Amino acid sequence: MTKNYLFPARFQKFGWFLLVPFGLMFFLFAFGPDSIKERWPMPVFALVDEVLFQKTSWFNFTSNCVFDEVAFIGLIVSLLLIAFSKEKDEDEFISQIRLNSLVWALLINYVILILAELFIYGMPFLNVLYFNLIMILVLFVIKFRIELYKLKTNAGNEK
Repeated sequence: MTKNYLFPARFQKFGWFLLVPFGLMFFLFAFGPDSIKERWPMPVFALVDEVLFQKTSWFNFTSNCVFDEVAFIGLIVSLLLIAFSKEKDEDEFISQIRLNSLVWALLINYVILILAELFIYGMPFLNVLYFNLIMILVLFVIKFRIELYKLKTNAGNEK
């Protein structure tokens, strides 16, 4: 007996609904003015906190602008809901498309990471790593949706 770890199909709509605001927030954080990056300062618990040229502190409260954390976590959750929710007509062929799309996304993601390792240095490389965390999900959703679209158009042409 195989286990299916996918969310119910209704979660997919919720993921698409969440993608819009959190995608915009993430885009604003990544490419917007610095004033955006300083939104929502609040005290937060930190396992590790290090300020440049100061002592590293462990298990304390610090002040942090949580705009980027909210945007990043919201984007990840929305992409996970989109990527790993069942389709309305989930079958073995769609599962195979899902698997192939996931493998494709992983391979492309790591090719991008290898190229970045070879050609990008310093702080920009850390930005690439940051984007690389969500790139697997983005690539998977794009590839899976394209393959499902091809499947549905081919099924429509055969009728």
